[in-house]
Amino acid sequence: LSGYQGPSPDEVCIVNTMKQLGWIFKGNKSNVMYLDILGKKCKFRLLNVLDFSSDRKRMSVIIQDQRKKIYLICKGADAVMIPRTTYGPATNASSVEEVDKIVHGYSCKGLRCLMYGAKQLSQEEWEVWDQGFRQAANDIENREERMAECMEEIEKGLHFMGITAVEDKLQEEVPESIQILRDANIKVWVITGDKQETAINIGISCKLVSNQEELMIFNEGCKEKLGDSINAHLAELSRKEKSSRKEKELVIDGKTLAVVLSDQSLSKSFASLGALCDCVLVCRASPSQKAAIVTLMKNYEKNKCVEGKMWGLKWTGKLDHMISNKVLSIGDGANDVPMIQRADIGVGIVGKEGRQASNNSDFSIARFRFLVRLLLVHGQTTQYRNANLIKYSFYKNIAISMVMFYYQFYCGFSGQPSIDMLTLNFYNTVFTAVPIIIFSLMDSPVECLETLMKYPQTYNKSRSLHTGIFWKAQVKAFVDAAICFFIPYYSTFYSGSDDLSGLFAVGRISYIALQGVVTLEVFMIARHVTTLFVTFVFYSWVILFPFFYLFDWSMQVLGVPDPGQAGMSNQIFSSAAAWLQMVLVILVSLGLRLGEKGLKAVFYPDDIQLLAEMEVGEKKTQAITRSLLNQSNSPKKMLKKISKTIPSLNNL
Repeated sequence: LSGYQGPSPDEVCIVNTMKQLGWIFKGNKSNVMYLDILGKKCKFRLLNVLDFSSDRKRMSVIIQDQRKKIYLICKGADAVMIPRTTYGPATNASSVEEVDKIVHGYSCKGLRCLMYGAKQLSQEEWEVWDQGFRQAANDIENREERMAECMEEIEKGLHFMGITAVEDKLQEEVPESIQILRDANIKVWVITGDKQETAINIGISCKLVSNQEELMIFNEGCKEKLGDSINAHLAELSRKEKSSRKEKELVIDGKTLAVVLSDQSLSKSFASLGALCDCVLVCRASPSQKAAIVTLMKNYEKNKCVEGKMWGLKWTGKLDHMISNKVLSIGDGANDVPMIQRADIGVGIVGKEGRQASNNSDFSIARFRFLVRLLLVHGQTTQYRNANLIKYSFYKNIAISMVMFYYQFYCGFSGQPSIDMLTLNFYNTVFTAVPIIIFSLMDSPVECLETLMKYPQTYNKSRSLHTGIFWKAQVKAFVDAAICFFIPYYSTFYSGSDDLSGLFAVGRISYIALQGVVTLEVFMIARHVTTLFVTFVFYSWVILFPFFYLFDWSMQVLGVPDPGQAGMSNQIFSSAAAWLQMVLVILVSLGLRLGEKGLKAVFYPDDIQLLAEMEVGEKKTQAITRSLLNQSNSPKKMLKKISKTIPSLNNL
């Protein structure tokens, strides 16, 4: 064999190690395994396989050698193997204390341990057990329970064989990535099936544990004592202000977690304590417990949003929970699948553990460090684009609706539209559709997206969309609609053939002016302006004029002229008053928008806006430096000019 493949990278590692020691697995054919043991050809018949499960935490095989002797060989976690193993002179360990010492030593080094035991079975003993095992496997109703009982029965009285310790190396840049996520105010929980010592060592390697001596460790099986301990730590952390308290990390094992999850009040207290901690390490956790932790924290965040509202407004807390404090789960193995599926966002890592996590996730990445870019760059950029897309879509639709609504005050609320239906249908499908689509695909909060990774503190602090921002945009829609309707309406005059007092004349002028206003609005909210974007913004408004000429021409060709629309395009576009009205509407609306944007930039800028201004300052600095380098022949003169210029740029 050129290489080995297996369901677990630990098993592949162990088989490769044994190959280097002279114990070479050659192949498996018809349940017969062929081995080369120190140059000697051997074969073993595989009689039974007792599969691994998250509840059993072990796996066994029953084999028969060439001398017809039958053996059971079992490997698994030390927590389940130690009670099933005997020690003494006939084994490789004299006592349980010696085994515990070995396992503890390996775990403190961050190694993942597997313990091995074996025993010999007689032919009669195996035949009786095999018959019962096959009957249990054929049982339809209680198949799993009966098979578990049979496996539990045979996996007893094992002789201790040894312990293997495998180093599960961290991927590159994992500590740095976790630190960036913590700087972004993201709470990190590490949920693993390893021993407590191994989990703590991994936490130290990832820089999650700042002070090992101050860890809050819960290893208590008594519900009353555990509840008192959790409540005591919760009261201590609640008394201290967040700004002044030191970093607190919590460690809990699987048995204690089972006690916590069995009691509702205890689960609530533990969730409150975990939310106050900077990091939580959960060790010896089964896949079902991983999923239960995710569910616990999701319910806690939901209840916190609801309970924080006044009576009568509790329902708004559920709405707030939809857009705040989401749970993201990331894993690389099959045992992480329940946790990934239960979370709001699941991320799977493609690696040596297989593709089960990747296939069941929302996003798939190749390295853990890519999570930083996924959240800080793609996450923030997508949120920024979607937020502005939602605001703008409501804004432009409310604006056109209000233009028609304002006219109802002057037509006795008869329902008479001031704009023809065909033109209204083209408003969303043609004239205003393309610019916002280009914006949603190409715009970004800052020009260089790497800036978002350099300043993780800005994560999740965007004010692009919340209740106040949303309604402010809708108020602007009301105001812009009023400007676009009332200025043309009260500017009508009578002068013979240049009469613009007709219903559809006023409506068309209002429509063209509104089209210019809403098109400029998407240009005003954009921060990353490209040539393609400017082209489509300009195109979306300019295309109106040939459209109206084509509209009049099509009515004549099709023979269905509308007396109210006949010759309207020539009459409006040849009138200087109509052009002045449209320009005035756009200037008034644009002036209000620029004033509001200037006040925001000066008095209450957001973090993203400050980062964008920093980028502009850096570009100016680089441009002036290059200019000085090109103009200055003397290095001394060049350095003097640069030293005088750079401080002035830093004051921008």
